[in-house]
Amino acid sequence: RGGQDTPLKSKKLREAIALSIDKKNLANVILNDGSKPADYLVPKGLANGPDGKDFQETFKNGIKPDAKKAAAAWEEAKKELGKDQVTIEFLNYDTGNAKKVGEYVKDQIEKNLKGVTVNIKLQPFKQKLKLESEQDYDISYGGWSPDYADPMTYLDMFESNHSHNQMSYSDAKYDEMVKKAGGELMSDAKKRWEELGKAEKLLLEQDVALVPLYQNARSYVMKPTVKGVVKHNISPEYSFKWAYVTEK
Repeated sequence: RGGQDTPLKSKKLREAIALSIDKKNLANVILNDGSKPADYLVPKGLANGPDGKDFQETFKNGIKPDAKKAAAAWEEAKKELGKDQVTIEFLNYDTGNAKKVGEYVKDQIEKNLKGVTVNIKLQPFKQKLKLESEQDYDISYGGWSPDYADPMTYLDMFESNHSHNQMSYSDAKYDEMVKKAGGELMSDAKKRWEELGKAEKLLLEQDVALVPLYQNARSYVMKPTVKGVVKHNISPEYSFKWAYVTEK
């Protein structure tokens, strides 16, 4: 929250939150739209390394949900904070699936971390973005679609001075990793890939700067007579240049 002293200064509390959310149930029951539970930031299917393997197949980064470990981490957080009850404001969109996800996350945190209260603050899209840019929130629900097929389209957002880093996250080691991956290591694909994997691990497991929830799925309906539409994992979602319609 704009660098203010909030309960989330406790790494153990952030870790407890990450451990407390059953993402499989979120994806398979609450959303039930083909989305996949995710402990990682860089999505599966985005990019392959020099060895031809998907980024997540190689690194498998992220904190795996575990209710017992969540409770243990919360006990340590209480010692760090010097209190056994905390209240967290959860900024969220006021429409669609976002509301369902928000209620589910609140329920999971409060159920598994006794003494943590989550107050959801629903806002219209533009107002939510404004509050995020002002860092007027504790935690916020959001997503990202890749601009290009490389892990950097996700990882560089969390550099200390990046315009999309709207949560006061700053780690000099992380900054250096991202800088190297975007600069001096560009000529060494293997070392660059390893550096990107280490950066994601630092962000998610050591600093626990954010908690991935799920990898979004796309659903669409297309007439069987429509052919040649190309679907992409990056923007734009579709190419219609080669599309055509056949006779019935």
